[in-house]
Amino acid sequence: MDLPDEPVAVEAARDEVAEEVVVEAPPWSPQDTAAQVSVIAVDDTLPPSADVATAVQRAPGTVVRRLGGLGSWSSVSIRGSTARQVEVFLDGLPLNPEGGGAANLSELPLQAFEAVHVYRGTAPLHLDSSAVGGAVDLVTGDARGSRAAVAYGSWTTGRVSAAHAGAMGSPGSDVLVALEGLSTHGDFPWFDDAGTRTEASDDRWVRRGNNGTEQLALHARWRGGTDRARLTLFDGWVHREEGVPGPIVAPWSAVAYEVDRHLPTAQLDVQGPEGTDGQLRTWGLVRQETLADPLGELLGTTAAVTTVRTASVGVRAQGRALLGPLRLATMASARDDRLDGASARTVARAGGEAVLARGPWRGAITLRALGTEGALRWIPRVGGRVALGSGPVEAWLKASGGRSVRLPDLTELYGDRGALVGNPDLRDERGSTADASVGVEAAGVRAEVGGFHQVVDDRIVWTRNAQGVALPVNLDTTRSTGAELAAHWSPGPLRLDSTGTLTRAEDRSAGVPPGRQLPGIPWVEWFHRTGLELRRVRLAHDLSVTAGTFADPANWDLQAPRWLHGLTAEVHDRDDVWGLSLDVRNLLDQRTQQVPRDPLVDDGVLVPEPLVDFTGYPLPGRTWMAQLRWRR
Repeated sequence: MDLPDEPVAVEAARDEVAEEVVVEAPPWSPQDTAAQVSVIAVDDTLPPSADVATAVQRAPGTVVRRLGGLGSWSSVSIRGSTARQVEVFLDGLPLNPEGGGAANLSELPLQAFEAVHVYRGTAPLHLDSSAVGGAVDLVTGDARGSRAAVAYGSWTTGRVSAAHAGAMGSPGSDVLVALEGLSTHGDFPWFDDAGTRTEASDDRWVRRGNNGTEQLALHARWRGGTDRARLTLFDGWVHREEGVPGPIVAPWSAVAYEVDRHLPTAQLDVQGPEGTDGQLRTWGLVRQETLADPLGELLGTTAAVTTVRTASVGVRAQGRALLGPLRLATMASARDDRLDGASARTVARAGGEAVLARGPWRGAITLRALGTEGALRWIPRVGGRVALGSGPVEAWLKASGGRSVRLPDLTELYGDRGALVGNPDLRDERGSTADASVGVEAAGVRAEVGGFHQVVDDRIVWTRNAQGVALPVNLDTTRSTGAELAAHWSPGPLRLDSTGTLTRAEDRSAGVPPGRQLPGIPWVEWFHRTGLELRRVRLAHDLSVTAGTFADPANWDLQAPRWLHGLTAEVHDRDDVWGLSLDVRNLLDQRTQQVPRDPLVDDGVLVPEPLVDFTGYPLPGRTWMAQLRWRR
């Protein structure tokens, strides 16, 4: 891992008088490493309706799954991974350690962050992750100021957010507070074909029921100390209540879900002799989740209320040193995972990384060790980056590869005493990844294109029986191969951004026919945004294209290509303190798609079916949100 460059003191003689000049080196960026990473700024290029999932979706290689409209549950897949194979961090704090559950991106208040870093494949050592798919790190940053916004939109959706970052108390102390409240009925109309393509008499338009969400999130951070030692205290709290409407083939009218989460953290950063520093962090992740099924709709039996309390308590130490062209980093951590107050598993990690930089060349070797009771896994990774040009035209070449491991989480091992049944015989997921890319930057243009290949053994998937009970099992082998593109161009007042991904994700298990695609992983994903910045007006149009997605493991049901347009307009004052904006999603109101009447026999007849997410939840049609914001 690269270290932030330190200010360099340079003495210069002028007119025989010694004068000290401080030269500030450019800040370290994760894009300068061998990792395949996208840095998405939380700024005016994101629409008013945006959440963390919206930002993550702008990175190539990602597929965001949403269960409905504004504020709905959302997760991310990277390069054909499952949602559990992506670890989500908040300033390096794990929100789903070892992929322990799929992190709900909608729980996180976007305005609390300065940037979103999306790592595809290899994650840096300081994230303490061996994730199979990749990692998402939400960065709060150091920018000072205040901002607030109130928004209202479709399906009786309201959102209020406020954030402040600035000095507090004694010199060297600062505070960050971010608060967000969200409420939505989520009762959008959708096309119900009753699951029968061949029978038109039962088709109807209905309102999505049991799809409301209420959420309150508070993030607070205090930092204080000197340049040599700095203490940080943080907590991220979320309370969320929502209905669980279920898939279109079997909707649930009364199933409800509630979660409370805390992320208390204490961190000490120490600056040692020149070129060295260290960090000690203790943290906890506490979640209480309640699933209420008053009508017995999940299992088709009796009413039930299930409450699961999980917690992870951890400590981590890391150190870094700069020895000439060699940069060394080490880390060690230990974590206790607890289920309903009792210790269920202890996980220990240790790792080291060496980065050698000489001229345009930079190479890195990382070795991690992951241990649980009676087992030790070694996780090596290597990477390199070479600068191919400098000056007005900069170019670079990056390549990396290595191993990854994900342990089964507590729900997969022990279930939730409800609709999810655990499997204590599950094996670890093990992956091998290689990727490479080439990029260029010149005259306002930045573009990077690359490819990846990944093989995962013992991938864990959930299977569901006729009674609605889900059981996790291991697949033998899956393989994902693809290409990624990210491009940016700023000609005058225009800003053009494009990302694209081609992914071929196959089930290579024994007995599976060759070429069988994994469901829910599109072959093609492309996003393009055109922004126009005028004196007091901002306009933007975006287009999201998804094609080649199978809805079932047997590859019988190929969903039609999806073209979704969005439009945003904002008017602001001369100083850009106040702004009033209108954001429209799914501008053309696409709610159905034309598909073959018989997926197995093409008789040339097309019939409508509802536009659904990759998990069988219907997507809303045209959606709008208006926002009034203030900042200084």
